[in-house]
Amino acid sequence: MYADNRHQRMQHLRELAEQAMRQGSSDSMPAPEVVHDLPRALEDLRIHQIELELQNDELQRAQQQALLASTRYQMMFDHLPAPAFLLDAQGRVQADNQVARDWLCPNDRARLSPFRLTKALQREDRQKLLRTLADSSSGQSEQVCGARLTDAQGVQRWVDLHLMRLPADFHADAHCTLLVRDRTTEAARQSERKLFQSLLDGSADLITASDPQGRVLLANQALLQMLNLPLDKVLGQRREYFMPLRDAILHEGEHQQVVRSGTAVTVTEQWHGNNVGGVRQFMTQKFPLRNDQGQTVGVGCIGRDVTEQIMTQKLQRISETVFQSASEAIIVADIDGIIVRVNPALKKCRVFLRPVCWGARPAFCARGDRISTFTPNSGSTCAPAATGKANSSTAAPMAATTRSGVRSAPSTRPTARCTATSRCRPI
Repeated sequence: MYADNRHQRMQHLRELAEQAMRQGSSDSMPAPEVVHDLPRALEDLRIHQIELELQNDELQRAQQQALLASTRYQMMFDHLPAPAFLLDAQGRVQADNQVARDWLCPNDRARLSPFRLTKALQREDRQKLLRTLADSSSGQSEQVCGARLTDAQGVQRWVDLHLMRLPADFHADAHCTLLVRDRTTEAARQSERKLFQSLLDGSADLITASDPQGRVLLANQALLQMLNLPLDKVLGQRREYFMPLRDAILHEGEHQQVVRSGTAVTVTEQWHGNNVGGVRQFMTQKFPLRNDQGQTVGVGCIGRDVTEQIMTQKLQRISETVFQSASEAIIVADIDGIIVRVNPALKKCRVFLRPVCWGARPAFCARGDRISTFTPNSGSTCAPAATGKANSSTAAPMAATTRSGVRSAPSTRPTARCTATSRCRPI
């Protein structure tokens, strides 16, 4: 079939040539030269014929390849998973794919609008797109990031617009291909990440996450403020970069223990250095971070500063030791005069009319019939009250007269109610 078509084309060309020769005048056409070597001329004609046939075959192959490539690219354009457009310099849509039609063309009438893309963009994004179309050069890719596009359902999407001007060989006018990348899901994740980071930064505890090798993946504002370092100086760094070497080695050992065992631990860690204000102690909980397959991909740490609590506990232990080993009898009563604590030295004190017991009122009594009472005021100190009888119901007896050697003082022990402390010394 291909040979028959070629023969027909050659015959048609021969007829056209003979017709042109008959119509041509002798003045316009040069006189034919006398052929002295007819076999050589026939051979040259056969050679030229074969060359023309070869060129014709190459031209047909090129046309077929161009048609195949055009069909392939058109199929790729139509089946792209993202909206794609062919635009002119004014932003008019010359062609689009199926995804773009689903986004912007709810019906056939909307598809007739050549400015359907620019109308779907916000005003400032539309102006930015038109400026980019006017400034883009042939073969170079440009992009408009963070544009807002409203689709046919009224849903606002965050998109990136990627443009490339086609060479002049494709179209007589300037045309650009535009690919739309939907970043709505990414923008939502970024918003959730900012919210999550705000929650972390609002905590006073030190919150970090690191990979199995100990490189920091996440750090909250409390840690950055304590280290006095920006976030970019901490992320991706190991502990020895911002911690004393001794502390870094100890923390790394506990980190690797969590990685190996896969179980959470609670430890007390120390941070030394001038940047943390001397020596700080933290109660830290370390737990493994796992992926969807259950593999440990990192370690999370939440550390709470317990330096003040440890110092308070130490002072309380010292105070308790002094309270228990004091040679003078000490009674601790609340604001109502009820005994809440006594020390062992009270057994040696003989100034009481009846045994002192928990929850009772101390009856301090001297060898006379006059009793001096003390009543705590509304604050944290104790003020002397009026002198009365021992069985007075309005006064809370807290201390006896100086003859019995009893002294009353406000307690500094942190309790829910105001207390007073009485120290008794036999005379």
